[in-house]
Amino acid sequence: QHRTQQSIKDIIRELTAWHGGNVELPTQYYTNRDNPPDPARIKRLFNACSLATDHDYLKSRGITEKAFRSPLFAGRVFQDRYKNAVFPHFRSGHVCALELKGAYTGLLARGSEKSLWRSNIKKDDHAMIIAEAPIDALSYHMLHDLKSAFYVATSGGVSPSQLRLIDE
Repeated sequence: QHRTQQSIKDIIRELTAWHGGNVELPTQYYTNRDNPPDPARIKRLFNACSLATDHDYLKSRGITEKAFRSPLFAGRVFQDRYKNAVFPHFRSGHVCALELKGAYTGLLARGSEKSLWRSNIKKDDHAMIIAEAPIDALSYHMLHDLKSAFYVATSGGVSPSQLRLIDE
């Protein structure tokens, strides 16, 4: 984005065309009327989580404890009482969504309002790596270990509100 001075939307359009086209950017917010945001529930669930340690599912995906406990990902990877990996999304400094991943689990907790999961940002970061899932971001970090980059995950399809957050 900084190299080309293009917006994220322009970059996505360019990549879509390069990939074969016929993919339209979403024009409205994703909603689930049967599952409205429940910030109190998400906060309660998050407060019951602990920082991930010696995590079998993350290890099965090739993610080492050294990676997810590094300063770049400190406070960004948790586990619930069922030992699912938990990736919190934040909005305005408050947790607003919890993405759960395990051997048989892959979902946003009921009551979540999807935002973005991200690693910690350092003042000298010059690149943002966008992944679909936090596991993908961690895997990319394990493979490339970029020193001046931070990571963002969309947890599925990209919504217009996520594009605005990325642009910020």
